[in-house]
Amino acid sequence: MTEKEPSGDGEKTGFKAGDYWESRLSAHYTLQGVGDIGLPLSYNKWLYRVRASAFRHVLKQLRGNPGDWSILDVGSGTGFYIDQWTQRRSRALAGADITATAVRNLSSRFPEATFLQCDIGGDLPEALQPGTLDVVTAYDVLFHIVEAEPYARAMRNFSDLIRPGGYLIFSDNLVDDGRNHDTHQISRTEGDVRDLLRQNGFSIEKIVPMFVFMNDPVRSRSRIMRALFNRIYRLAARSEAWGHVVGTVLYPIEVAGLRLLSRGPSTEIFICRRQG
Repeated sequence: MTEKEPSGDGEKTGFKAGDYWESRLSAHYTLQGVGDIGLPLSYNKWLYRVRASAFRHVLKQLRGNPGDWSILDVGSGTGFYIDQWTQRRSRALAGADITATAVRNLSSRFPEATFLQCDIGGDLPEALQPGTLDVVTAYDVLFHIVEAEPYARAMRNFSDLIRPGGYLIFSDNLVDDGRNHDTHQISRTEGDVRDLLRQNGFSIEKIVPMFVFMNDPVRSRSRIMRALFNRIYRLAARSEAWGHVVGTVLYPIEVAGLRLLSRGPSTEIFICRRQG
């Protein structure tokens, strides 16, 4: 588990996201590489099974038919969410990633989709035209934008790309007060993010938990909750075999928890609509 140190969101960190992720995915182009690098691949696979369950739950909250939508998945990585959307046979599907490694591999694996190398917190390629998208997803991406201006720019880019009435769906590790910060990850305050969403024409329709016990409970002040997570993490990190066993035991409990809770102690998914 990575220890997080408090830091101001506006600080210039010197962190170069493109270089970091290019190096990481070049070495580990797996669910471990895009997931928790400190945990074995076996446990990361269970974490992504939980994410798939959360994805299905989110899809039920949306109005309309996915087959009619034009979709952009931001931070496509190894293509987990591209695969989820491909199964829904969307009208047009594109993915964006900050790394050449991801774009190259995804273009080969999903020839029916379009992939672009870009930084969502910077200038966008001309191929992404304003007001043309029905849905933009950014799963486990925004908390890796550690500086304030690129994060704000990402929100402006989302607003420009999504047509009125379209959806922005993103996951984030938001907290109630203060900030948690490390080299390549940050937990912003929910109030600050809500303000940014309003400024860019988005309303939050629903918030859905992504994890309960299997990911860092950044929103919780419970010492018991944190101690439980630390124990789970240490057990899962022991080996591939331990990761598989721990994931097998926790998966049904985790999925049940996601359906029972309206808000979660860890990563949550925000379902937002672009206002006209």
